[in-house]
Formats: sequence, C-alpha cells, structure tokens
Amino acid sequence: MTKGTSSFGKRRNKTHTLCRRCGSKAYHLQKSTCGKCGYPAKRKRKYNWSAKAKRRNTTGTGRMRHLKIVYRRFRYSFCVSILIGSVSLNKNLFIYCKLGILPWLVGMTHWKVFFVCFFCCHCKLQIS
Repeated sequence: MTKGTSSFGKRRNKTHTLCRRCGSKAYHLQKSTCGKCGYPAKRKRKYNWSAKAKRRNTTGTGRMRHLKIVYRRFRYSFCVSILIGSVSLNKNLFIYCKLGILPWLVGMTHWKVFFVCFFCCHCKLQIS
C-alpha cells in the first residue's frame, strides 16, 4: 500500500467538530478538547508564540459588555451627578440624559427624591 494519494482517499470520518465556547471546528471528538481555546479547561488556551494570534484574541475583538461602559464613563471622569428636588412622589420622574431617558430612582425619602446618572454630568430633572 502506498503512502500518498490512495491513502488520502480512505479518510472519511471526522475527528473535529464545532467547539461550544469559541465556535471553531477544532474540538477533537476523541480527546474531548478544543485545539483553539482549550475547552473544557476553565482558562482559555493562550500562548505568546505569534503576534497575529494575540491580535485575533485580544480585548476589543469581542463584545466588551462591561469595558465599553467603563470607557464611556472615563470620558466624563467617572463623575456622578446627583439631582435633588422636593417634589411630590406621585408623579413620574425621569432623567433626560444625552444618552436617552434614564428612569432610575436611586434613593427616596418622604420629602426628597434623589437621582444618580452614572453616564455623564449633563442631566436634567424632568417631572411629568
């Protein structure tokens, strides 16, 4: 039997399938590990072999659910604007921010209403 073309024709069963964590076709079925991310290991597989591989998997290539909010708050120096007003509590209160309506009631006493906007310092109290 030869080692070349005729041997390659016999390969018809798959060794790798899709990984549940990274989505690539690198999950080895018999070894039960992913060759790209190392699943099911808790820590993500990562080496310093290649600069390109680091660029593909670094911070900023994914959703950045928390960090994009932190970057936005950094632009306004993490300031918190507190708006205090003695209003009747039966009305609907909203903070109109540059980023949209923020109906977040943080603290409430019997005669004052406190609002906190964590996004910017340019909020206005709107009573409707």
